[in-house]
Amino acid sequence: MVVILAILFVLGLAGYLIWRRRYGYPPREFPVILAYHKVDNRFEFGITRTTVAQFHRQMQYLSQNGFKVIRPDQLFAADSIANPVLLTFDDGYEEFYRTAFPILQGYDFPALIFLITDYVGKLNLWDANLGWIRFRHLDWNQIREMSESGIVFGSHTRTHRDLTRLSGVEIYRELAESKAVIEEKLGKRVDYLSYPFGNYDARVIEIAKELGYTAAFSLYPRHSNQIIEPFALQRTSTYLHDIRFSYAIKVRQCYSRLYWAQDMLGRTINWFSYGTIAYTDLKERLRNKA
Repeated sequence: MVVILAILFVLGLAGYLIWRRRYGYPPREFPVILAYHKVDNRFEFGITRTTVAQFHRQMQYLSQNGFKVIRPDQLFAADSIANPVLLTFDDGYEEFYRTAFPILQGYDFPALIFLITDYVGKLNLWDANLGWIRFRHLDWNQIREMSESGIVFGSHTRTHRDLTRLSGVEIYRELAESKAVIEEKLGKRVDYLSYPFGNYDARVIEIAKELGYTAAFSLYPRHSNQIIEPFALQRTSTYLHDIRFSYAIKVRQCYSRLYWAQDMLGRTINWFSYGTIAYTDLKERLRNKA
């Protein structure tokens, strides 16, 4: 037992030192950005969802522990705000309207939702969906109502394809057309982009800037956590297994000695998204052959 504990200690120490050198703690003065996907009680084979009860407890935690949930336009001007947190939601699932939205309203919390515009009001056929379980996306009536209530909407591209695997023309269409559709439907400027799977490269960033986006969000960028890159913003994902302890680490980040372990776990989980990328690539090849 002593030998096993010694081995685990050495491995943990080595992991920490590697993480500290490669990524490190984020700067204290920059807001924590959380990434949600589904807020839904329905079962699925995956962990990128949060139950309604979990989400309510998490919002309660933020409210009762001195955190200030900010609007996205406050992201780069939050120096005077104590414990700022930005809430983001990828994919724009319909259940958000019935579950998360009323909870956010109850706490008067703003949020930023990223839409996959070709799938608005449709089932998430773009996803691998283990077990053939499908989830519907928000429709435009729901989106308009929430937009009028202060929820901000951004682009998650047209089709949720890995942008780094596309040609320049395809990247441009994914970013430009999704932005234009949301602006037309809501009558508001779209400033924010979320990269599908968190993946981006220099071409993607250049096109995003060219199209007038002011910031773009990844999940776990390749660069150090200490670097604030407006077009490759780091976000911390929330998962089904999160309890109060792990959630507290995620929102406290640089104030928690265990943040490194949560960051490494998140990076590891995000790596499995390449399974969905492989699935969508296969579907695209089969469609092209047909």
